[in-house]
Amino acid sequence: MKKHIKFYFGLKIFLILSTILIAIPFQVSAATETVYPDTINGYPVIFISTHENTVNLNIGETIITVFVKDLKLDDASIEQTHVAINKYLEDNPLLNNCQLEIYGGPGASEELFLKTHNENNEMDKKIGPIKLGHPSESETNSSVLTSTYHASFAIDKDTDAGSGLTYQSANWYSPNLSNSYNLNKYFGLLNNGWTNTGYFIQCGQTYNPNSPSHAYGKNVWSDNGVHNYVAQDFNVAYGDNHSMKFALGHLSIGWFMSCTDYTSGLYDEIDQMISSGSYLVISNSTSIFLENYNFNATPNWYTGLPSYIYVNNAARVKNGTYGAWVSESKLNLDAYGNQQTQNVITGSLTNYQTAYWYLPNVLPGAYY
Repeated sequence: MKKHIKFYFGLKIFLILSTILIAIPFQVSAATETVYPDTINGYPVIFISTHENTVNLNIGETIITVFVKDLKLDDASIEQTHVAINKYLEDNPLLNNCQLEIYGGPGASEELFLKTHNENNEMDKKIGPIKLGHPSESETNSSVLTSTYHASFAIDKDTDAGSGLTYQSANWYSPNLSNSYNLNKYFGLLNNGWTNTGYFIQCGQTYNPNSPSHAYGKNVWSDNGVHNYVAQDFNVAYGDNHSMKFALGHLSIGWFMSCTDYTSGLYDEIDQMISSGSYLVISNSTSIFLENYNFNATPNWYTGLPSYIYVNNAARVKNGTYGAWVSESKLNLDAYGNQQTQNVITGSLTNYQTAYWYLPNVLPGAYY
């Protein structure tokens, strides 16, 4: 009888312990948490952006930020960084749904990154998403629009795009927004690319109302595939009259969009592995364009803004050769997708020249 009692209690204890051991993997969430790398190609990972800490990101989307402290703000240094990181990622691919952010430059620090990220995030919570768009291709009443607010477009497009075009960039000075108070919606100046698979990428600046004092600016990027044109923030704070460069280019996997602020010494880049296509096609959306959502309910929306925004040093890589734009086409689409004749853009982006967007002639947006 004693043996049966000992066996019973021994069996009961065994079953209890077995139940606990089986249950542990399902109860301890740490065992199933995603583990991200501490470094990528030797560069420290300083931030993991997710929907929980970055409001405009989609649920399940992740951006891994690496800090390249010694990055110089010139094409050779940036290209060297691209090559090294891409080679590393070929052997050490990122997790699914991950993108890479490269942050650096002589003015960069981890503390500044976090400060800018938090400020951008708080502003995004306050104002909600800024939704951009892209212009009509047919130049008729079929403009591709993304909300009940419809933009007009003043476009300077590269008419020598097509097979082999894998990079496009342009420079401009951020307009001074400190005296602007009459905007009822935002407008933006953006560097844009439409790939041979119909993937759209863009980077540049938005200029947004912040009544009653003055407008504020943002350095942004977006796409049509993951974010449905909702502007995402570069972790580079906007500065009036800053010397800027915005670039987009093909990687061994996907495309990148970048923001260089020469005035503050900051560089920020998104490597979007999920973006597709191998070159940029001739398109209204392979261009530099200004899109305007301000509508006629507030006339003279440009009050307090500079009359012109100057864009220059437009560059590209075609068939592996870096050089200037060689041909262009300018057009203005109203908020209904119809081509109009207003003289918004003067000058030229070819041969590293300067083009001028004259704000008083920019067509209004519409609400319908």
